[in-house]
Amino acid sequence: MSLRFLCSTHGSSFSRQAVSRSYRIRYYAARAPKVKYAERSRPVRRVQSSTWPEDFLRTIITSGVLPRRPVQGYTDFLDRFMTLGSKTRSTKTIGDLLAEYGMKPLTLSLLAKVLVRADRQDRHYAAVAADLLAAAVTMKDEAASLILAEEALRLKATNHPRVSDAFRQLKALAEDGNPGAMVMLALRHEQEGDFKSALKMANAALVSKNKQISGEEALNTPLPKAWKIIARISDETNDGQSAALEAIERAAFELDDSEAYYELARRYETPFEKVYMKHMLKSAASGNRDAAITVGQGYFRQAEEEMAKLKMDASPGEVGRTSPASLQTYNIPTQYSLAEQWFRLALVYREPLMIKARTAALYMLACAARRGDLDACRAVVFEYLQGEKWTQSLTRTLEKESQTSATRTDIVLEMARKELIGADDYQ
Repeated sequence: MSLRFLCSTHGSSFSRQAVSRSYRIRYYAARAPKVKYAERSRPVRRVQSSTWPEDFLRTIITSGVLPRRPVQGYTDFLDRFMTLGSKTRSTKTIGDLLAEYGMKPLTLSLLAKVLVRADRQDRHYAAVAADLLAAAVTMKDEAASLILAEEALRLKATNHPRVSDAFRQLKALAEDGNPGAMVMLALRHEQEGDFKSALKMANAALVSKNKQISGEEALNTPLPKAWKIIARISDETNDGQSAALEAIERAAFELDDSEAYYELARRYETPFEKVYMKHMLKSAASGNRDAAITVGQGYFRQAEEEMAKLKMDASPGEVGRTSPASLQTYNIPTQYSLAEQWFRLALVYREPLMIKARTAALYMLACAARRGDLDACRAVVFEYLQGEKWTQSLTRTLEKESQTSATRTDIVLEMARKELIGADDYQ
């Protein structure tokens, strides 16, 4: 049946061009071949193998985190996984795909972690990682449930439909005595303000006989978290400082938790005193970036005190009256080098948009200036402080060869101090 015939049968005298657009659309849609729903669904964005982080995957495989197999095997698997639309990802289809490549559900969780670590700024990698974790939860992988729950807690999205299966699985694991699942549920209750249930779950985790924690590759041992939950709730409900202190001490001394050492120093000790620095060193050595910055500040303070003594003991003929950098003729306190190392370590630990990263970089700049090392100053500016307006003047100062090195380092030191004081970070 032609379009002209349809027009004539309705007694219309208007031409073919006058037929409404919607009418033509309906007509051609009726003549289009019938397709299945899956074929008409929204097209899935596919990633070519060449765009997967192959170098990073190769490193992870070499380190033994992922089972040893050619990188191409993992990239092919990811390509195949992406061809499965969200409507077609079921226990059967995912299970068949895993069996075809000889993989376990845990591999989905590990690949998700690899993609996120490969490039934290790539939103597409993050989306694929979320799909992999959801698929792993479908396959009853405990590590995926722990990871998704932790991320939901971080984003305060525990009621999001996408994580409902994960929390449902954690509830079943908690009933079987899994302390990791108990801690995740305790954190959820705490976030929702149900302190009674949170304390019940946290205490259950601590006395659980099941110490074989599932999903340990996804999270650290959860028991320190249980003690910290008890400490926070004790503070929140005004149950007394003794209960909170006991909980933090047990997390630190019995379970060697870095965050517990940090809290113990910050909340119960005098800043930069001996015991305070002892706890901070323990925390920093375990990877706590805030503690690493605090340790660096402690060494920087010690070095500044030593410099002040040197300046007071020196005669005017030996040391310039106003130039701190002219003390280079003396032995510069080694604490500057120690402080610089801890600040650099804090920057290695840093997460994207780490708030105190700039503080650590400014302290590193001050340490390099105190040591009279212009090359180190340039390196700090280039690596960590590019793009700030004041660093343009700083760069010009570093390159001004008409001035002595001592004068230039004096200027750099004062500029770094000014920025630190302006940010209320100078200790």
